[in-house]
Amino acid sequence: MRIIFLSVLTIIFSSPVFAEQWQCQSAGGWMLDVNGRSIQLPPDPNDTYVIAFSPPNKMQILQSNDPLDAEIYKYLDWIKIGDKFHGNGIYTIGNAVFNVSETMDNTRSVSVATASGHPEIIAAMGINNCSRIQ
Repeated sequence: MRIIFLSVLTIIFSSPVFAEQWQCQSAGGWMLDVNGRSIQLPPDPNDTYVIAFSPPNKMQILQSNDPLDAEIYKYLDWIKIGDKFHGNGIYTIGNAVFNVSETMDNTRSVSVATASGHPEIIAAMGINNCSRIQ
């Protein structure tokens, strides 16, 4: 009986409701086009999202204005080292393949994507200001 009780407690306390959560907003970034030109991307005040760590190795988008966020995050595997989370994964859209990596802590996230097969982009980097909400 004690094993069942401990198992139920483990499930309850590992659910996304009790997971670490952050609210993040775009702080801008850069894109490298196929001609090698660096293009600065301004912050987008409408680009905000809420994300939660979902053990053992996923982040879940709880709220976002961009449906692509949730789609990309499905393919990232995360590991926590110290107080930072590091995510990596491969995402494909059409003929383009993106190698995506992100590092985040309680104040910032930095995402980098390198692209293969995209007609306009070779790489992109974005910065988000984040705050821990849970």
